[in-house]
Amino acid sequence: MSDPKGTVLITGAAGGLGNALVECFAAEGWRVLAGCRVEGNSFPDGVCEISLDVSDDDQVQETVSGLWKEAEGIDCVINNAAVIRDQLSMKMPESDWDTVIDVCLKGAWRVNRVAMRLMMRQRSGLIVNVGSFSGMVGYPGQSNYAAAKAGLIGLTQSMAKEGGPRGVRANVVLPGLMETRMIGKLTDERRAELLELNTLKRMSDPAQVARFVEFLTGMDQVSGQVFNLDSRILPWS
Repeated sequence: MSDPKGTVLITGAAGGLGNALVECFAAEGWRVLAGCRVEGNSFPDGVCEISLDVSDDDQVQETVSGLWKEAEGIDCVINNAAVIRDQLSMKMPESDWDTVIDVCLKGAWRVNRVAMRLMMRQRSGLIVNVGSFSGMVGYPGQSNYAAAKAGLIGLTQSMAKEGGPRGVRANVVLPGLMETRMIGKLTDERRAELLELNTLKRMSDPAQVARFVEFLTGMDQVSGQVFNLDSRILPWS
């Protein structure tokens, strides 16, 4: 690609929202580095697929630093990698707790730790952490996921304060309930219950979420914010 709009690294690029992010950023003229735990996915021409398991600290350190050097800088990092292991807290195996925290929270921290250091050196950059409404309110059977996504908000806001003096921004996007593999195991009854919480009674569209994230890259005055992209309404505290 000649004269790209910028370089973006997207983790969890093989998922439903990940694919939408890759397609949107590629269409908008970005050089896209699509990080996937398992390679061999179908992406648009020009997209560079990268083997990246966010639960592997050594791989994250080596891969992100190497990509940075090869690309001569990365302008945006989107932490989209996630996993769910739903179960009531009293029945949840410790391994399921550890897996979700390790991927959804610690995985983002691993990537951000490298990205922040390099972005602060180049005195510019945006980190977008993909959160969840569950991290704001908590849902039965999602104590591990809710805890991870709540922690992601605190992580993001701390990073925004750390990176701000050097021009580095960090924000959280809550994409809302979407028809992706992440909700594939939900019963029709549970899906209807979650949909009913939306005042508009409809799901989010991954393509629209991706367009919002791409638009956010151009808002250089915005950092440390949480953007909820569906019609569930949080009460005032």
